[in-house]
Amino acid sequence: MNQEQKQWSPIMARARNIKPGFFSNDDLADISPLGRLLFIGLWTVADKAGRMEDRPRRIKAEVLPYDDCDVDGLLNDLEKHGFITRYKHDNSKYIQVLNFTKHQNPHVKESESQIPAPDQHSASTVQVQCNEQPKPEQAGLIPDSGFPITDSIEKEKVKKENPDASPPAQPAPKKSNAAKVTGTRLPENFQVPDDWVDWATDERPDIPAAEMRTVAESFVDYWTAKAGAAARKVDWQATWRNWVRNQKRYATPPPAKQQKFDPTAYVNRNRVPSHDIIDI
Repeated sequence: MNQEQKQWSPIMARARNIKPGFFSNDDLADISPLGRLLFIGLWTVADKAGRMEDRPRRIKAEVLPYDDCDVDGLLNDLEKHGFITRYKHDNSKYIQVLNFTKHQNPHVKESESQIPAPDQHSASTVQVQCNEQPKPEQAGLIPDSGFPITDSIEKEKVKKENPDASPPAQPAPKKSNAAKVTGTRLPENFQVPDDWVDWATDERPDIPAAEMRTVAESFVDYWTAKAGAAARKVDWQATWRNWVRNQKRYATPPPAKQQKFDPTAYVNRNRVPSHDIIDI
């Protein structure tokens, strides 16, 4: 009894990842659309290690039940392009999705694979790989997703091949060509220009014009006496504007309080006091 004559039982399909780069993989473009769809379906049929029994009719029933196609031929095409390996172990046929465990994330509770790996003793490939077609790994592609292999994966591969090799030296950070802007102190004998004062008068109408000159003098005295790096400014005009804005608000005088209306006083407003009446 060959494998295709074994009693059929449903395969437990699993949820797997598919990445956008799958659809732009140049190597997959040489495979028919049904072959690409079959490749995706193999991920869901495969166990935690990316392996499954090589039973084309059963795989078709699970992955492409409504399509009239030759699944065995599609599997051969996937193997020729380096996406799977078909092999034998103890007269049983199996399929290995290449790089499956590197780029899929099976559930932690998923059972471990019960199928021997292709490189175990007595295993042999069913079909010789075509030497003229580069494998996706050689083309810098992730076989089971169609994604480009990232730099981190390449570095890990180099590390495994040369465990004693020292890591490459990191390039020194580039120095910025932009000139560093440094502030200056207020010039000696500085006086606030008239146009600065005019701006301040418009900005703070609550400060009388005569008082604004006092504000300007206090500005010069403060920054002339101040020491250290805090006394250096890149833009003194901007410093002046902030100085004016931070001045305390001058309170406007409150409106005159109206006296309460007194009807008695209003009636007697024109009367002459009795002590001022002269008796003739």
